[in-house]
Formats: sequence, C-alpha cells, structure tokens
Amino acid sequence: MKGKVVIGLSGGVDSAASALLLRREYEVVGLHLILYRAEDLQAARKVSQLLNIPLRILNLRGEFREKIMDYFAREYRRGRTPNPCALCNFQMKFRYLEEVRREEGADFIATGHYAKVVEKEGRFYLAPGKDREKSQEYFLALLPEELLSRTLFPLGELTKGEAKRLAGRMAKVRESQDICFVGAGKYHEFLEREYGFSPQKGDIISPSGQKIGEHSGFYKFTVGQRRGIGVASSEGPLYVLRISPGDNSVVVGTRREAHFSNMEVELKVWKAEEEGIFKVKLRYRHPGALAKVKIKAPRAEVRFLSPQFAPAPGQLAVFYDREDLMVGAGFISRAF
Repeated sequence: MKGKVVIGLSGGVDSAASALLLRREYEVVGLHLILYRAEDLQAARKVSQLLNIPLRILNLRGEFREKIMDYFAREYRRGRTPNPCALCNFQMKFRYLEEVRREEGADFIATGHYAKVVEKEGRFYLAPGKDREKSQEYFLALLPEELLSRTLFPLGELTKGEAKRLAGRMAKVRESQDICFVGAGKYHEFLEREYGFSPQKGDIISPSGQKIGEHSGFYKFTVGQRRGIGVASSEGPLYVLRISPGDNSVVVGTRREAHFSNMEVELKVWKAEEEGIFKVKLRYRHPGALAKVKIKAPRAEVRFLSPQFAPAPGQLAVFYDREDLMVGAGFISRAF
C-alpha cells in the first residue's frame, strides 16, 4: 500500500471509478458531503459497501447556503455572473476533504474530477485531463498550491467512457452540468423563491444610451445572453453587453459589440511572471484565447490578441502557460 487517501464519494460514476482505482494501491476512506439535498447518500453508501471502504458523512447544508447559495444571490444582485461550483470546490468540498484527511491521519485527498496535478521544479500545477471534453480543471482553479501537493485525480488519464466501464453498475449515472441547487434554466425562479427577488420593469438600452425596450428584472439576464431579450433589431440578433442594477437597466448590442479586447481580473491565484503571453479561459466551455497579461496585484490587466465574446463580470478567468499548466485564476471585474 502506498498510503491512505480520503476521497470525496458522491455516489456517481466518477467518484466510484476513482475509489475503485485508488483501492488497488491505497487504504481508502470515503467522504460524502450533504450540501443541498441528501438524495445521493444512498448511492454513496452502496458504492462504499461494494468497495468495502468506510464512509464518513457530513451534513453541511447550513454552511453551504451561507457560503455558496448566498454568494450566488449576492452576485446576481450586483449584476454579475457567479461561479458557485468553483467556489464550492474551494470553500466546501476540498476544505472538508483536507479536514477529514488530517483527522484520519491520511496522506492524500482525492476526487473524481477529470484533471491532473503536475509537479514542475518543486511547484504544483493543475492541468487538463486526458478527456478534454470532460476536463474540469477550470472548476478547481481556486485551490491553493499547498493543497494540490497532496491531491490525487485518478481520472486524469481516463476518458469518461473508460470511467463508466470501470464503475459498471455500482454507481449512479449523472450527466447534468446544472448548478445543483438551481436546476436547468431556473435561475430567476430560484432567486425569486429563495431570496425574494421581485420583478421590476426597467429599460433595455443600446450602447449609445437609447431606450429600445423594457425588461421585467435585470437579474433575469446574464452578459452574453441572446435569447429572451425581447427586442428586435435590423442589425441582427442582440446580446446582453452590460447589466446595471443601480438604474435597473440592461445594455444590449450586436454580436460584434459583444466582443471586447481588454478586461480586468480580481486575482485569487498567481504563480507565473508578472508580465507575458498566456492562454485565458473566460468560462468552462471557452477554448481559451491568447492575451498579454500584466499583474498589478491584486489585479491582472488582460489584453487579448483578438477580441473575445462576452467576458462576464463575476465569472472565473483562468490563465495557462505555454505547457497548458494553470498559473492563475480570478474573477472578471470588467471588460472594455
């Protein structure tokens, strides 16, 4: 045995396949976190029993609401686009994995994320997993380097199909990319129900300041959105460019006007030089774009080599070097 590892065990295919792989070489302890609903607990128990590993269970509903759900609502009130999954990994999942690791006297923590940890010259970096379609390093970008040094991602060298075959029938299959506490496309309903957001008419305006329509609540929009704006234009489809909660207005424009060459980022992680050319991802499915980056802590000034579509304030920006190692991350504060 190579040591002892605590793995986040959700009961899904990815965590089950990871636990199976780890059990071949390590003593394994499962950890199941109840964050919003307890519907996956039975599945996690089934996996732990089939693999004959102990399972610890923590009910963190109250803390999850305070740290993640409340953050989600606060960002929408500010007209920003939140990234609750990245924050949850940082403030909840990996924090408690590390806490239980210490209690158990374990050597490592692990999850079923499709990502890699690469050690280079004594430093530890996140990198994309083998399955680029499923790679999830973007959502792990806020994790501190010290934690990465003892984190294992058993699926980093596997595809999703290979993980499914490994897990077989012992795990629950979940493919949803939706935010766990919201559901598909139900953001504004969730905000109204849980946080008292109330529809209030406001102006939809053009980049020049001309009123061209009305909306029923700024929180129903996100930067880059095209559908549901309710305003036609002879210039083609319109996109949300900016959201202004202060005067309850939404600025829309053409797709060309939705492209920006510059942005500022509130840095949370940085491991590279203070200036250089880096690949920058603006959202999970963004392929990444080359940009010249200057660090003026705690901010990064980013100038793209070619304009990029809809950098959204509040969304996570992630920086990679030429070897595809993640060297920085932070929240977009503005694009111009």
